Amino acid sequence: NQNIFTILRLKNKVMNYQEKIKLAERGVNYLNEGKSLNDYRDKLKKEGFYAYDINNIVSSIKNMFSEKYSKEFKDLLEAEQLEAKREDYSFLDDEIFNFIKKKEINNIISDKKREIRQLLYDGYIDIEVAKAVQNKYFSLENALSYIRNYKSQNEIVSKKGKYDYIFYGILLVISAVVLSMTNSALRIK
Repeated sequence: NQNIFTILRLKNKVMNYQEKIKLAERGVNYLNEGKSLNDYRDKLKKEGFYAYDINNIVSSIKNMFSEKYSKEFKDLLEAEQLEAKREDYSFLDDEIFNFIKKKEINNIISDKKREIRQLLYDGYIDIEVAKAVQNKYFSLENALSYIRNYKSQNEIVSKKGKYDYIFYGILLVISAVVLSMTNSALRIK
């Protein structure tokens, strides 16, 4: 009793997005029954799926779980409570748990980098910025290193500096208009 996916695989038909999502949803249900991600990989392999397709299906499964639990994980990571609450997520396969954890740590770091850029733009000094954003996942040293790299690649213009550039630009345009009008008036005489 082979299913339609196995038949498609045997005919060398490329798996489309809808098939991948159906198999991923089936995998989520499989995992919710307490089975492991590796067991599901083995099941797909026995059904005749290629390694490439299996990797895509597993990636979709991970993303489905991530969509569901990412907010909770991020909140627990920021409160430094995720490991203490690991038992609450014992139903998650270790590979999926670690995937979501790593993804949310990277999101926290991205948020801190965005905060650094804003604080530098607002004119705060490097060490104040680094101290303000440091946490368990983004150390003071990492923050200072990011600030150095960011500054070397971007000219930081403070709000005051930005307004100075705008003022000088407007002054230059007005001077050009006045000079042009004066030049035109002299030609007419």
